[in-house]
Amino acid sequence: MASTVHSFLPYWNLPPDCGLRRLDIGFMNETYAVTTPHSEFILRIYESEGSNIPKMRRENDLVKRLSDNHPPFELPVFLPGPNGESIMTDPASGRCAVLMRKIPGVNPDFRNPQGQRASGLALAELQLLLASAFPRLPEQRNPSYTEWNGFHPLITEAADLPNRLPIRPERRDRLIRLADRLSAEISEIHFRLPRQVIHGDYTNGNRLIERDKVRGIIDFEFHCVDARALDPAVALGGGPTAFWEEDGEGWPAAEAFMRGYLERILLTDDELRHFPYLIRLRRWVMFLYFGGRYLQGLDSEGWMRGIVDWCLQAEDWLNDHERVLVRRLTEWKKSIGQAATRTRNDLNRSDAGQ
Repeated sequence: MASTVHSFLPYWNLPPDCGLRRLDIGFMNETYAVTTPHSEFILRIYESEGSNIPKMRRENDLVKRLSDNHPPFELPVFLPGPNGESIMTDPASGRCAVLMRKIPGVNPDFRNPQGQRASGLALAELQLLLASAFPRLPEQRNPSYTEWNGFHPLITEAADLPNRLPIRPERRDRLIRLADRLSAEISEIHFRLPRQVIHGDYTNGNRLIERDKVRGIIDFEFHCVDARALDPAVALGGGPTAFWEEDGEGWPAAEAFMRGYLERILLTDDELRHFPYLIRLRRWVMFLYFGGRYLQGLDSEGWMRGIVDWCLQAEDWLNDHERVLVRRLTEWKKSIGQAATRTRNDLNRSDAGQ
């Protein structure tokens, strides 16, 4: 694989003796830190959808449009090569790569409420920027989370995927029931929720903080037009590790994140009520995505069984705790709304006294 990596470097005039270190981040692509005497870069080599150049262009176009609006955090714009093209294809392997400047920072710790609050606030700021940058929803766009059969090129009949996997019959049946449940909920719930362009993958690993401030937001590969509330729902329970999977179930981290977010975007009660559904939807679609990778031969049977566990463990937790989750979300929103009302009243009294 090293030869494939080195075949990309000359395109951006990177020296052959530059520092090159593979990063143990993400699950879908190969990522390398590239160090030169004057700069640090991130090289991403696409693995799952190496020929899907239109999707890569959409990602870069979105990030460039956001960057032009001077966001309060850095974004991973693809760097062009000498010919102006920002996506390089290796003729020998057929794989594609992009190069970005390295954004400083580390992933926030669930045990650090300040970092989680900053992450929630940054998501709200990002969504406001996205809504401003795309007042009209783009015609050419990635599949939404409800468009299951377009989320991976090998998954054309999502309901049949559990039958194609090396898993026990009872787990297969649970997945099929989950698909049926989500299909019904999409019809009943999804399209009445406010929609806009969203990040689509706002997990803990895709935000970088420094001194309890978000320095960068990365990996817009799954951006799409979908329910606005899907982004914060993914942040709480749709990533590799959900807040409830942390020691002590992570409620302080969840509260800190949501308070940061709700201070800028006060979601409707209907949106909060359907967080459990949105978390289920996210995990189901990621199950489909990794199922496609498994059928491609990119992931092992053991890894795929782990994804099934990840999907069904969330279902177990939500079945037991979704009422508690919705109640707490509603309480956090109410307290923020009351605080905002008190602040407005104080300002009005102050203005009246002048």
